[in-house]
Amino acid sequence: MDKVHPRILYESFVSGDFRKRWDRNLIDMEIAFEGEGGNDVVFQSFKYPFPLTNRDALYSRYRSYDEETGTYTIVWRR
Repeated sequence: MDKVHPRILYESFVSGDFRKRWDRNLIDMEIAFEGEGGNDVVFQSFKYPFPLTNRDALYSRYRSYDEETGTYTIVWRR
């Protein structure tokens, strides 16, 4: 199995455009409010299978990258 660079994995979760390429259930993802220090409020809309209807959600998201340790952090809260 090929290894995925952590930066690519990180971007696949924080970038709506990039995530739409692989997540077929994601209709839309945009930053509703961009805060300081990597804190955002994110709007997401998802497709759900019949008989359910599509769902929208707002999430509080914290994201960071520590250059010294090479650590990426993403925390989602509803």
